Amino acid sequence: MDRDAFFAQIAGRLGRPRIERAPPRVEVGVPDFHLRDESALDLLAQFETELTGIGGRVRRARDVAHASEVLRAELEEWKPASIVTWGRSEFDGWNLAWLWEERGALAFGDRQLAGEDELRRAMFAADMGITTVEFAVAATGSLAVSAAPTRPRGISLVPTVHVALVRRSQIMRRMGLALTEYGKRSRMPSAIHFISGPSRTSDIENDLTIGVHGPAALVAIVVEAA
Repeated sequence: MDRDAFFAQIAGRLGRPRIERAPPRVEVGVPDFHLRDESALDLLAQFETELTGIGGRVRRARDVAHASEVLRAELEEWKPASIVTWGRSEFDGWNLAWLWEERGALAFGDRQLAGEDELRRAMFAADMGITTVEFAVAATGSLAVSAAPTRPRGISLVPTVHVALVRRSQIMRRMGLALTEYGKRSRMPSAIHFISGPSRTSDIENDLTIGVHGPAALVAIVVEAA
């Protein structure tokens, strides 16, 4: 049976004319029944509520200097034996030289992580992975990160604990707004990840297991200052 006869037969069984063209798309954006007055929303407060509700942790910092102190406190609490991070250039402006020099964290691009095999071994052995983010989504408590030459995907996925550094200005109301920003780029990244809390997996009997397909804990350190 050729293509036209096949679709004609389906249309006949449905009792309606065959549709030759895709119907025009008239709806753009969020449907009206989902809209509400969001002008007064505190995006950071909403992000904190949503991420905390799905098992993540939010630590607020007054400024970049305080964020460094908060990160030190997180390290004291988790006591990771090994730490891996994105490339050092991804942390420009965060004043985190101590992280590599004092705490022995390994950054992608360092001599110890020069090759693919070394990076893989380090990631799977690491207790903690530290990254920045490109966006955070208030409505879902999600972090948006994308792959790049200095941002290996596994560093936010493989270690037991993922710590993400976020600036308040990166928080957007909805996921669609973040995707719109990605769409403005001249070249799309090879992968975009929306991370919503620690890894959660349920089997057919709904037995919940944490940390099977990703980190068992997620901490977002958010700088409140502009």
